[in-house]
Order: sequence, then C-alpha cells, then structure tokens
Amino acid sequence: PSISEYFRFFGLDQEKLKTEHVLDMRHARVLAVSKLYKEGSTKNYDDRAAAIELQIAEDIPLRKDNLLGVVVPEEYLRTPGIRDSLLQLTSIIETYRLLPLNIREHYGQIYDCVEQVYKKAGISIDS
Repeated sequence: PSISEYFRFFGLDQEKLKTEHVLDMRHARVLAVSKLYKEGSTKNYDDRAAAIELQIAEDIPLRKDNLLGVVVPEEYLRTPGIRDSLLQLTSIIETYRLLPLNIREHYGQIYDCVEQVYKKAGISIDS
C-alpha cells in the first residue's frame, strides 16, 4: 500500500501477499500485521497497527565467534534450510512451542531456552 493507505489502515490481503512473495514462518510478523489491517483495526482499538518499524541498511553479521546459540519457535525449524543454516553458526539450538496459555508462560519458555543455551555454552548464570 501507499503511505497514505498505510496511515488509513489499508492493508494487502494475505493471499495477495503470498502470491507476490514467498512467505513462510520467517515472515510471521508480516502476515500478522497484514491480518490486523484487514480486520479493520483502527488507532482507537489496536495501536500495533500504527507501529513504525525501523530498519537498517546493513545486515548484522552473525558469526560463530559472536553467537552462543539460537532460540527460535519450533515451527521455524520446519522451514526447509533453517536448521542447516543455523547449524553452520552454532550447534546450540533451543526451541519453544507457540501455544502458551498466557504471555508470562510465553516469555517463561523463552527464558528457559536462553538458560539452556548458557548452560550448553558453559556459562554459569547462578549467583
């Protein structure tokens, strides 16, 4: 959509997005925002629809020497090539399920995975 359409909460249909672009689990946020726009959300009801995303022109390099491990939703590893690409950077891959009962449980799963990454990397986080 154009800039004016963006600020009027006009979004592309998900099916149109999928026909124009190859989208998989890596693009979950794009699909979620598209769904928000098509649901008729307004600035009075859902401020996520008016969020501005900041992007940088350069990639942040991930290298074996600056990456302890990776925490991703288990669904991501079902996307062909993701696991192999991650294994080129680290042998420590922790996953969590995307079916939490509440937001605390969701973050709790992620924190548990991060703790496992530290332990497998030999880093003690105990005081």
